[in-house]
Amino acid sequence: MSDYRWSVGKTRISRRRFLGGAAAAALGAVGLSAACGEGGEEPAGQTNFDPNGTLRVAIQADRGHLDPQEVGGVSNYYNGGAHFGTLFVPHPVTNNVAPHMATFEWVDNNSALIIRLRDGIVSHDGEPYDAEVLKWSLERVGQRGEYAGRNDWTSGRKNFIDPLGEFRVLDRLTLRVEVARKDVSIPANMTVINMVPRNYIKQVGDREFSLRPVGFGPFRFDSRIPDTETRCSSSPCRECGRRGAPATTRISLTAARNTGRGSPGSRT
Repeated sequence: MSDYRWSVGKTRISRRRFLGGAAAAALGAVGLSAACGEGGEEPAGQTNFDPNGTLRVAIQADRGHLDPQEVGGVSNYYNGGAHFGTLFVPHPVTNNVAPHMATFEWVDNNSALIIRLRDGIVSHDGEPYDAEVLKWSLERVGQRGEYAGRNDWTSGRKNFIDPLGEFRVLDRLTLRVEVARKDVSIPANMTVINMVPRNYIKQVGDREFSLRPVGFGPFRFDSRIPDTETRCSSSPCRECGRRGAPATTRISLTAARNTGRGSPGSRT
């Protein structure tokens, strides 16, 4: 086993990075949390839980716009967790880097990463997520390719792509990523980089995408009143086949000051 692979497995992830990556798991399971107690038992008063109802979730704030890769949207963790997906996630128990949309392997004396996408990932509007789309998405984050030299769009995660070299598609689901500057935290950094669909962004443009996003997450975007409420509805969890469909049909992410409660939480 290479030193890098061992180190990545042992690397602790910062609180901010963990919150960003864990948002997908939290929101994917939030319907279950309303119906089940901490130990998996159904609590009193929840026997009439309606899976077709709306779960209202109080969030600390609804910051920025809804492009999870642009500097104005990367801090909107709830948008990323609900509507999008990352290649890897922090393991909920060990906090180590775990597969999500893809697996990774260090090769050639840790000079490159082989990223293998899970087969069958499809965006909410039906675009298959393959290695070509992954390459385009990573180039977007790194302000390379079509995004090189643009002054009307600024990546919020470019520093995480800077240590990487060339991206090369090996087959439909496999991307080889050369490492220009060796950095053991590269897979961990990718736990906070949400992947985005190429065709939809090309069709509507970056501005429209930041207002009405299409992603791969457990919930599909419906509507938003900035810093007040974002509404979304359940979709097949295509970005992570290890999870079933959300237990609730609709989610209302509501800024805490609009819930009438003093602190974030969830209620039906």
